[in-house]
Amino acid sequence: MRRRSWSAGASVLSNFCVDVDEFLGWVEARRHRGALLLAASMLLPPLGILGGALLVYLCLRYDARYGLITAAVAGLVLCLLSLAVGGPTAVTRAASVAAFNWLPLLGLAAVQSRYRSLTLSFQVAAATGFVLLLVGLAFVPDVRALTLDVLRGVWEAMAQLGFGRMPEEAESAIVSIFPGLFVGFMALGYLVSLFIGCWWFKGGDSEPGFGEQFRRLRLGRLLIILATVVMGLAIVTDWLVMSNLAWMFLIFLVLQGLSVAHYLVAERGLHKSILIVVYVLLILVGQIGIPVLAGAGYLDNWLDVRTRI
Repeated sequence: MRRRSWSAGASVLSNFCVDVDEFLGWVEARRHRGALLLAASMLLPPLGILGGALLVYLCLRYDARYGLITAAVAGLVLCLLSLAVGGPTAVTRAASVAAFNWLPLLGLAAVQSRYRSLTLSFQVAAATGFVLLLVGLAFVPDVRALTLDVLRGVWEAMAQLGFGRMPEEAESAIVSIFPGLFVGFMALGYLVSLFIGCWWFKGGDSEPGFGEQFRRLRLGRLLIILATVVMGLAIVTDWLVMSNLAWMFLIFLVLQGLSVAHYLVAERGLHKSILIVVYVLLILVGQIGIPVLAGAGYLDNWLDVRTRI
């Protein structure tokens, strides 16, 4: 009975992959289709990740210039729709949102297209996030006040929906680390789009596939030294800048921890149920899953956990 269920699952996955290949072939048959789908993904926020993945796929399938042209055409379509619906002021907003969502992703896709290294793209995302967050915290006059203005609107909207107000201590804690969480989760969104786009793309026989590359994700020695210094200063000094940088690095370490878990299952023969437990802990019991995965990712940079187990 168990063999039959595994066989049925494999059949469903195989059919899904065939459907995705057919869909991507349909997109490639006409150049404008990719741009129109990319623009449509911005009108339906839950599909934004998949739209970004399509952009990554096109960069890998052709080149970064092709992806840039596709994004430019999609941005033009969004601006025209915004002009028709909301007038000139909406055009600026649409262009800003498109640039915010697609330009960083184009940069990661360009790195991936040139070097075919998911680890390098991962490291570029972490280093870029670190620099942008550090510069933002250093040069924005009052980050806390700006963050509070943004979150106050969110909390008021939640209150209107019937959610109770958070305790003041919790609100203060969230405001303090919000910039780091924001940059970290934006980087996570870009990376998820990158991962899906790489999964869709099938390179040559000599090129490692997405699964093999994902299972070898690593921040690297330079970035883990930087992360260690940042986290140490955040603990010792309680400095707001270091605290935010530490939270950003935490998200990258969690991703590396997931990479370690997938490696141990695929390469070391551990049971697949371990991955189910890992994702359940991460999604449903984050207070346990996040530190465990981040700790595994941290140790892997120093001790190479994958080869020692």
